[in-house]
Amino acid sequence: MGSSSVLKWHPSLNHYLFDNGDVLLVSSSGQWFLPALHFPLMQFIDGSKSADDILRVRDVYDPQTAALFYFQIEQLTAENLLLDGDTDEQYQRPRFDTEKCVDIKSAEVHGFPAHMTVFNLSAFTLPELFDGSEEFQFFMADIAVYQSCGKRALLTLVFVDDLLDPRISDLPLNTEFIVIKVGGEKVWLTPKFGAAEFSAYHQLQAQLLDNQPVRKWLIKKWPERCHGYSFKVGARINAEQCQQLSGVLLKQLRAESYQLAVYDIDTSAAEYHDVVCSLQQHGCLSKRGPVKLESCLAVYAEDGGSRSISAEQTLDKLNPFISPITGVVSHLEHFESTPDAEVEIYRTSFFKSPPQNTQEPFDQNSFVQICLGKGVSPVQSQVSAVCEAIERVNAQFRGNEPLLKSCPDDLSLRYVPFQSLTPYSERQYLRFADRNDPESKRKQAVQPYRNEEIYWFETWSLTKEEHVYVPLTCCFTNIEIESEHTEQLAFVDEKYGRWHSNGASAGNTREEAILQGLCELIERDAVSIWWYNRVTRPPFELNKIPPELLQPIANSLSKQYEFWVLDVTNDTGVPVMVAVGQHKQHKGFIFGFGCHLKPELAAQRALTELCQLIPVRNQKGAPFDFDAVEEGPYLYPAPERQAVQPCLLCSGDMKDDILSIVEQLQSLNYETLVLDYSREPVPLYTVKVFVPGLCHIWPQLANERLYQVPVKLHWQNALKDERSICQQGFYV
Repeated sequence: MGSSSVLKWHPSLNHYLFDNGDVLLVSSSGQWFLPALHFPLMQFIDGSKSADDILRVRDVYDPQTAALFYFQIEQLTAENLLLDGDTDEQYQRPRFDTEKCVDIKSAEVHGFPAHMTVFNLSAFTLPELFDGSEEFQFFMADIAVYQSCGKRALLTLVFVDDLLDPRISDLPLNTEFIVIKVGGEKVWLTPKFGAAEFSAYHQLQAQLLDNQPVRKWLIKKWPERCHGYSFKVGARINAEQCQQLSGVLLKQLRAESYQLAVYDIDTSAAEYHDVVCSLQQHGCLSKRGPVKLESCLAVYAEDGGSRSISAEQTLDKLNPFISPITGVVSHLEHFESTPDAEVEIYRTSFFKSPPQNTQEPFDQNSFVQICLGKGVSPVQSQVSAVCEAIERVNAQFRGNEPLLKSCPDDLSLRYVPFQSLTPYSERQYLRFADRNDPESKRKQAVQPYRNEEIYWFETWSLTKEEHVYVPLTCCFTNIEIESEHTEQLAFVDEKYGRWHSNGASAGNTREEAILQGLCELIERDAVSIWWYNRVTRPPFELNKIPPELLQPIANSLSKQYEFWVLDVTNDTGVPVMVAVGQHKQHKGFIFGFGCHLKPELAAQRALTELCQLIPVRNQKGAPFDFDAVEEGPYLYPAPERQAVQPCLLCSGDMKDDILSIVEQLQSLNYETLVLDYSREPVPLYTVKVFVPGLCHIWPQLANERLYQVPVKLHWQNALKDERSICQQGFYV
């Protein structure tokens, strides 16, 4: 590219320029973020200037800056993001970008049998999208013949350039219908929807947009702009591909299950993605009744905790929800970790669209979240990863949750304030407020709550069997609430507190989820007290773990790590274990935690979590620095110490186990609250359990329990304080 050539972004790209000079390029195949800090002159590329023009107009005379600019131009040109002048290829935007309404008469394509109706909302006539009229007629002929046989129902076909085309809602879809996206490099064919199933199509559109999170975010930020993706103009579908496409469409017509078909024109191959629709409003949480526990037998309790059905059965029912196009979970894949490790780690991901906040710059890493699974068997690790993703997906604020904004004194029910949920000390609040203090940069940094008007959400007290209000911001994440005064207002309640995953859980039954959430809270409480007080604890004998569960773990760890398990069970009486690994060469530490009513299962869970965390131990930007851990006696087994004996037995019925734990916590003056945030149509229960007063693994240093329990249990002779405890926050 010559320095005097006019610079133009490729016509397939949507170009967005932020106020701070950052540039975002988006197409149907991906997005490219060019922050001004690293690409300082890209914001001035507007299709009318050359590189020399930009340097001259911006008065850039620094050779290094100019050299960087020319180098970046070459790189972007090589990636086909920038053009030096015009291109012979023509691109077209979807018509709904400019045509907000549809003329039904002009959209209908005539010349088909009476039992078929065809609408074309594409930017081109249908023969233009094929190699010609004959190919299109051939494509339609098989469909017409099939539809006329056996007195099948009337059928409507809708051709579009984008399945998110809002004009589809304007069409008179009074028959069975299929929507076919013909614009772009791939042809998409929806399932066959019934005449009364247009709401199901709306659900599909919503899920498709959820899985295009950057586009969804941009639509909110610039609702007046056009965000459809441009596609190449020209005849693309030949006679052979027409035949293949008609076969795909016939398969969609015959299918009993809902699937979205995606036909790749370049490879002539089709793939299918499950579409799961709900009769209820998608993900609605409007009904807030009591949480009634039912008997639920723990049939499977050998690997991964207590489950009512097998891991294989759970994975089978969740597989339809895993897809980057139509799924709630976008990916499930093996995580390449330690070579030859017998304990395999799987990871999942899901898309999310963060709330609009003009004070924070665009962050391309905030649109996808990664979750890791743990388990001795591969299938248990897969299920663990999928369940963790779903517990976080369901916690995303949807906007259809019932809202209540009030000052605490005006509430009609009891409430739990921020300070009971996140008891930060005055010193912590001061550090959060000091912009020069590293603590102010943490996402946990908040300010004291002074009974201002905020949003609240109902939870259910298993202890007192009544509804209790909890701040909404502690119940859901990525909250965005529309205001009468501004279209999108940054959610201000987060300055007092934020959602975190502690106590959030997913299960095949509500009881399964609640028990797991309770165990997580108790686990973090015990680990916190051990870590910050640096108390020495006795070992858990590994020979108590069944050999078939221990051996794969030992084989995975022993090549690089020495490892052991500490029993850190405290006055809750529920077994909690910490697995400690020390690298044989560099002597660095790694940890894993586990909690279960059966001590051997708590230890096994701690060890599998240890395996899970090893691959991400040295991840760049991780909030916890394992290499900064100060070695001390508390990290090693203390055989002379006496373990706290579990005071609760595993009954085999999760309902009874939950009630026993709730009763035990009540004896310590702690109340158990449950928020059921399960969302249709996902076949899992998701809950968040709150036990105000238990310690969090993150430092919340005004919690008196953190200092009192070691003395109460005679682990220490004197109380420690905020300055004498371990100063490394356990942000694992």
